[in-house]
Amino acid sequence: MEESLQLGCSDVAAVRYQLSVGGREQQRVVVPAQVGALNRYDRPQPRLEDYDQLRPGWPVGPVAPEVIQ
Repeated sequence: MEESLQLGCSDVAAVRYQLSVGGREQQRVVVPAQVGALNRYDRPQPRLEDYDQLRPGWPVGPVAPEVIQ
């Protein structure tokens, strides 16, 4: 209970969670694997704006009908 109060947990579910994980072993810090030569396969995230053109009735201009201005 004291640990929950120190963390600022006053919700019943949060206190129950603190009680359930109290005796568990702490997880070790995971170090990312070095991929070395695989870095050459890195690609930028795709832009999805072009898919809007496939929507029927979608305006070509900069303002979409769902946008409130």
